[in-house]
Amino acid sequence: MKVFDTIDNDYWPYPLRHLREDNPIAPKHVDVARISKPWGDKSIMNLFTAMAPVKIVNQMLSQRDGIEKYINFFPWGISGVSMEPLVASWKSGSRTILFPDQKFLMEYSLVPRTIKSKQGDLIHWDDLERPCDNVVKSKTTSEYYGDLLNDGYITIARDYLQDYTTQRNLALIQVYYAMNTDNLVEKDIEILGDKRINKIKLCGRIIDIRLNFHSKERLTAQVWCVRCLYTPGPSPITEGRWEYGDLFWPGIEGPVTEKKLHLLGFSPTLFLDLPK
Repeated sequence: MKVFDTIDNDYWPYPLRHLREDNPIAPKHVDVARISKPWGDKSIMNLFTAMAPVKIVNQMLSQRDGIEKYINFFPWGISGVSMEPLVASWKSGSRTILFPDQKFLMEYSLVPRTIKSKQGDLIHWDDLERPCDNVVKSKTTSEYYGDLLNDGYITIARDYLQDYTTQRNLALIQVYYAMNTDNLVEKDIEILGDKRINKIKLCGRIIDIRLNFHSKERLTAQVWCVRCLYTPGPSPITEGRWEYGDLFWPGIEGPVTEKKLHLLGFSPTLFLDLPK
């Protein structure tokens, strides 16, 4: 198998052309885990998300070699690398279970709610204190028996994802595998050269293209990709969430502060988050 290392980093084979303009954080709810057939029966996508130090993420995205270690061990972690899956995942028989990480759920005190749908039972998680419904949407079980029978997914509101990234001071990264079969076009013929199979290493992803076994006019393309969704920055949910303004109390002149309570002989532990 011949390996190309000089191909333009913007290259996407025709069967995976949909990913060229893909913007994962454009929707109001962002996929953090998904097992699906996005482009029909000849396609598959497995996607997972985790937290990692910003330095590690920069290394992932800047190199053409070595990203296999991040892909192959994701989402269960890498020896010597601090990575925290945002989604817990396990298999039982023909089913794969996806579940939001409990640290994230506890950070915002989210409450589950079951919804009946044609897809099966869905679980949505609500922030009752803010309040904000549908912070997390999930279909927790996918089934595969020779082919994908039922998809599974977890999506999270993008402002909560940005907030969580900032609160944890970690980057939010995503790894996915995608495969599709479609027509063979001129650009892909050029990349294949005189081979039936070619493997291309680009920054943050590995692409495998090969002539379809049943037809030389069809191409099967696979990609293993690492990408960054968010880095620490704004905190749209937590910042100011517990600020209620000044506290005024009958018989006490001016705003009640912790210092004033000490002077008056009261215990400040009776009050929460008082200004100094």
